[in-house]
Amino acid sequence: MLSKLQREVMELFAETGHPQTPITMPDCVLSTIRLLNHGECRVCEIDDKANTWQVNEWLKKAILLFFKYSNCTLTPNAYDKIKLKFEQWEAADFETAKIRVVPGAIVRYGAFIGKEAVLMNCFVNIGAYVGQRTMVDSFATVGSCAQIGANCHLASGSVIGGVLEPVTAAPVVIEDNCLIGANAVVAEGVVVRNGATIAMGTRLGASTKIIDRETKAEFHKEVPEKAVVVPGAYQSNGLSIACAVIVGYKDRDYINENLR
Repeated sequence: MLSKLQREVMELFAETGHPQTPITMPDCVLSTIRLLNHGECRVCEIDDKANTWQVNEWLKKAILLFFKYSNCTLTPNAYDKIKLKFEQWEAADFETAKIRVVPGAIVRYGAFIGKEAVLMNCFVNIGAYVGQRTMVDSFATVGSCAQIGANCHLASGSVIGGVLEPVTAAPVVIEDNCLIGANAVVAEGVVVRNGATIAMGTRLGASTKIIDRETKAEFHKEVPEKAVVVPGAYQSNGLSIACAVIVGYKDRDYINENLR
């Protein structure tokens, strides 16, 4: 089924421009967004052999088409093209999904939330994937298509950047067992590997140098497994330039046992 949907979405994306008048939502687009909503496909997936994350461009194209073919509708406290994921859920739906959602949490349809996840008053955008047993804390933001693994904690005020265009651009990926500290920002396709900790207030983007304090090794767009990263600075031509510093590595995976 996926190959058929993929072909139909790709063909539609190639043919359509920017519709000026309302058009009926194509079945292939609606079906694809439904798969994203249920976690049956992901915008970005790991290539186990290469240990790199690969973008499924056709899924991002489906999201863009979903916006094009949708019209704004009025819902309580909102006027938007995309309904909220939990808009019509009842208690039984939450019990089946095994998730906890506190008042103020906003999750757009087309985002996936894994079992035993906890959502405080946060925001999760379309195309995002939040793994099982992960907590998204108060005022944290998970951008469109961002990928969050299992057993993670996104602390209060943290920002995980998303990206829809260009469709080739990779979103931020936070692998399993990671802690993203309060008010930290991870953006521009940075990959945070399994078990890493990003300290409070750290800012990571595509151009941010990530420097190992002991070895002086430099990393770009990727935080190594189990690394503990804090804000830092380095000197260049008499200027102090912000960077991130690896101050050490954990001797075991961070397991998110006590967040509830």
